[in-house]
This record gives sequence, C-alpha cells and structure tokens, in this order.
Amino acid sequence: MTEPRKKTFVHTYVMLLLRDRNLSQTALAEKYGCSLQAINQVLLGKSDSAQIKAHIAKTLGYESWQRLNDAALFFSDSFSTMYNYPTAQRNSLNQAAIEEAVHVG
Repeated sequence: MTEPRKKTFVHTYVMLLLRDRNLSQTALAEKYGCSLQAINQVLLGKSDSAQIKAHIAKTLGYESWQRLNDAALFFSDSFSTMYNYPTAQRNSLNQAAIEEAVHVG
C-alpha cells in the first residue's frame, strides 16, 4: 500500500512560484537532469538531496534551500493569519448577533 501524499509548506509555496513563472515540476526536473519523482520527493520532504534542493532554490531565485524554506513558512503563516482572521471575526459577529437575538426575544 502506498503512503498518501503529504504536502508541505515548501511544496505548496514552490508550486505557486512555479506557476507564477510558467514552469512545472517536469520542467524543473528536465532543467536539472533528474526525474520528476526526485523533485517531487524533495518537495514532499521524503528526500533530502542537497543538490536538488539547491537547484530548486536557485531556479526560483533563492540563494539557498533554507531561504526558500523560510519564505515558505512566512508565506504559510501570513496566509493562515489572513485566511483565519475574517473567519474568526465573522464567528465573533455571528455569536454577538445570536446573543442579542436571545436577549431581545
């Protein structure tokens, strides 16, 4: 039985960067001369190939994998905050409306 795919912050961030640059994982693999599976394994955190990590980072304009990873984590935190804030605010407003309706009725 195969293990289910587990996306990482880096995987998601790299996919967005690739799309923004009209590139694909396949193009990245061809440019470096490795397999698509090798690229995908690194992005999913299943492989720790320093050479492939460096290639991905350089192709996407980062000086190192660590810088790319830091940017991915920052993006993830920012997106999470942005995405969850309106939901939390809306839930708070809904709760206030419910409480007011209970007291009015």
